[in-house]
Amino acid sequence: MLQILSHEAATSAVAYDPDGASIVTGSDDGALRLWDAASGELRATLTGHEGGIRSVGFSPDGRNIISSANDGTVRIWDVAEAESLASAGGR
Repeated sequence: MLQILSHEAATSAVAYDPDGASIVTGSDDGALRLWDAASGELRATLTGHEGGIRSVGFSPDGRNIISSANDGTVRIWDVAEAESLASAGGR
């Protein structure tokens, strides 16, 4: 079993991509981390939320991650580029 130890705060959200090859985790530290599901290797760290992550999920094709956080924002992330494509909401 994969142990997620690299967040600076508690892991608050987890999702597998549709083909099971990647895992995204979100944390109370406001970061998302993208992991290789087989090896446990950290592939990318996604930052941009200013509050703890509340939910994460992959798009049906696995090319995007959607996240929401305590800062009131929802973000869409490009998995291949490991960058934010769009953000909505906020305080």
